Amino acid sequence: MAATSDTHPEMGQSTEYDHAKALRETIKNSSGVNHAGRIFFGSALSISAFGLWLVPVDPGDSAMQLIKLLVSVVMLGLGAMFIFSARKSSDAPEIQIDTATREIRVLKRDSNDKPYVSACHAMDSLTDVTLKDRLLSARDETGQLIMSVPMPNKAAEAAVRSALQISG
Repeated sequence: MAATSDTHPEMGQSTEYDHAKALRETIKNSSGVNHAGRIFFGSALSISAFGLWLVPVDPGDSAMQLIKLLVSVVMLGLGAMFIFSARKSSDAPEIQIDTATREIRVLKRDSNDKPYVSACHAMDSLTDVTLKDRLLSARDETGQLIMSVPMPNKAAEAAVRSALQISG
């Protein structure tokens, strides 16, 4: 495995377990499974919606035709929802708050879905940092808005509040 060469004692590198690296790989692998599962489930529902019409029904049974139509439309709609919600990455930038170096880095993703640092700001140079309605906004000395990033959930909002020591 590739993971053993990173921690092999004869190669002169640390043998301690890197929890952050393991967490990143776990998150990366689980997002791939999530993506594949959504595509699979959405495809299965969409194909089943059309396959439902292969089952014969009595020609005079209009109630059954109506039920089949309703069920197939719902299955097709749910399948399309799963397929279209399986985007790999969002367009919103990601932020990294480094409390040791007192920096805030804004990360974006290129066309190959690889992250790159688009901006790096020292926390001391920011005059106004606010977190309202799950939106983190920061302004520099001139008052210009340099960052406005939505928070995905309450846990992320609480973590940012504690890292930046913002009262809320």
